[in-house]
Amino acid sequence: MRLLLDFGNTRVKWRIESFESRVPLSGVAAHDNVDDLMSQWSSFLGLLNQVVITSVASKARVDGVLRIIRSRWPLAQVSYAVNSRNMVNVQLCYEDVERLGVDRALAMVAAYDKARAACLVIDGGSALTADYVSESGEHLGGYIVPGLAMLADALTRQTDKIWFEHDVPRGSGLGTSTESCVQYGVNRMFEATLRDFALKAEELGVKRMFITGGNAEDIAAVLPGACHEPNLVLDGLALWADQLQDSMNA
Repeated sequence: MRLLLDFGNTRVKWRIESFESRVPLSGVAAHDNVDDLMSQWSSFLGLLNQVVITSVASKARVDGVLRIIRSRWPLAQVSYAVNSRNMVNVQLCYEDVERLGVDRALAMVAAYDKARAACLVIDGGSALTADYVSESGEHLGGYIVPGLAMLADALTRQTDKIWFEHDVPRGSGLGTSTESCVQYGVNRMFEATLRDFALKAEELGVKRMFITGGNAEDIAAVLPGACHEPNLVLDGLALWADQLQDSMNA
């Protein structure tokens, strides 16, 4: 059995898989809620052989969870996903592949495995990222821009007289208060960026789109033809772990 862990900026997603059946147990917890993770894992009584991690979180957050894992499954081998020029089934285009977020690389790996065709991968997290993969599995490049919450936060942090006093319903019409002007303006920027991503995909002949991340539902409302895959990074991590296991058994 193996445990896959995806440490994002605010949450950790996990999946326990059997090498034989691949029928997983899975869950998600906030970084600072270790008790919740322990509670989720309490129903699993098996032994773990392998722990595979991808992380954009701080080392301290990862180490806190690893202490629990090592106390419960001391013999489990721990591996961290790292980028390589040929990342499973995708050829990364960065000159320095280590500068590419491993979560982005793994999302591309999973999306291309599902599509078996050229694809666009959009991750709507703290940052909004878009990556384009060719028909042959070549990473063509991508974009990184502020995510939905970050756009509003950047405006309110950098101005003295713009603030939020209450929640504003989602929309992109004309605002009639400072709050709604900010929220609707941010929404229009977000929507325009997504449509531009899709337009670039059309220029490149990319027809398949995959979306993931915390704002995936907001993205889906703008790009209804995209396929929502909430666990795309974990799916890519599983493929990376398969390759690692094959190399260890060779």
